[in-house]
Amino acid sequence: MEDSQKVIFNLNQFYYHSNNYEWTTEMPYYWFCFFKMDGDNCLLNEDFKLEGFVSLYTPLDKIGDLSALESDKKEDFIKIPESSGKKEILLKPIPVPKFIKDSTLKKPEPQVGCVVVFMNKTCFLSDVENQLAPLLASTVQNQLNELLSKFNYRKTTLTNKTKSLSRILETVVHKATIEKQPFWKRFLSESKVDATIWKFSAGELQELNSISLTKNWTNEGTWELSGNISLSRNYPYPTFSPKTKSQQKEFSYQPD
Repeated sequence: MEDSQKVIFNLNQFYYHSNNYEWTTEMPYYWFCFFKMDGDNCLLNEDFKLEGFVSLYTPLDKIGDLSALESDKKEDFIKIPESSGKKEILLKPIPVPKFIKDSTLKKPEPQVGCVVVFMNKTCFLSDVENQLAPLLASTVQNQLNELLSKFNYRKTTLTNKTKSLSRILETVVHKATIEKQPFWKRFLSESKVDATIWKFSAGELQELNSISLTKNWTNEGTWELSGNISLSRNYPYPTFSPKTKSQQKEFSYQPD
């Protein structure tokens, strides 16, 4: 990667898949953030170690409530406001020492991603002091900073690490929910949480060109969060032949 790239995340709507064509009241409550690891805050030192920290963008200062958004019950979807669901991120090359830059050694690639956390009404109602959103943000920031040096390891290793982060976030919400509930209520209610991390390298984004994202939440019917990632280069543009439509790739990503 020689030039900066603009990455555009667009989480645009929730769609409801219903078996009985009835609108459910069991909507998912949600929180998401965006992050990047690039030349803004990271560099490779002469010992081949990556230094710095992850940049985190948090458009939601509290847990999102779908019932507060305008819905189209006829079409079974709810649009997400651009102010919270859309984020443009400038991805810059990671600085490396000159002797590495001029060599054929593998150079660290900038990374960009999104964290999505779904939870049920029990968790949402327990967060009366709006503590979950900042708690999730600090957990993501701290955990990703610890994983910084591993971002360029084998993909399977990193995938396992990001799955571990998903489980950590789910545990954070479960624990915070229990702590805020009266003792008797812990036996009468169930907290449900589902966290997902999407992460892509600059090289993967260039290769795939366009990425569709989907995330499902099943609770009295299935809610589907849908969105996409697009990539555009910033000036100056390199010299290249534009791809034809048949050469462009699109990738649809649905987490396990």
